[in-house]
Amino acid sequence: MGNLGLCGPPLTQSCPAEGTVQDDGIARGTEIDNKEQVSDGLINLGFFICAVLGFVTGFWMVCGSLLLKTSWRYAYFRFLDNAKDWIYVKTSVYKAKVQRRLQR
Repeated sequence: MGNLGLCGPPLTQSCPAEGTVQDDGIARGTEIDNKEQVSDGLINLGFFICAVLGFVTGFWMVCGSLLLKTSWRYAYFRFLDNAKDWIYVKTSVYKAKVQRRLQR
């Protein structure tokens, strides 16, 4: 509704043949498809380059700061140890609750 360019199943309007010009003056078909395929390769290459650069930059910002700043390194590993202990306690308490319920 409101889009006259839509055609094909499940709509009742059939699509024109490939490569023909519709009444709006836009060529449909293989020419546009070829242009899209060419530009997709450049977009994918640029995306991968940016993803790799972003990963490397982020990795070295985190690891570099931990290597260079001793107080941050100690705080980070203290946090990991506390998180590990917290998870261990929570799972032990949950395991004990489940065992008590099963014994009833």
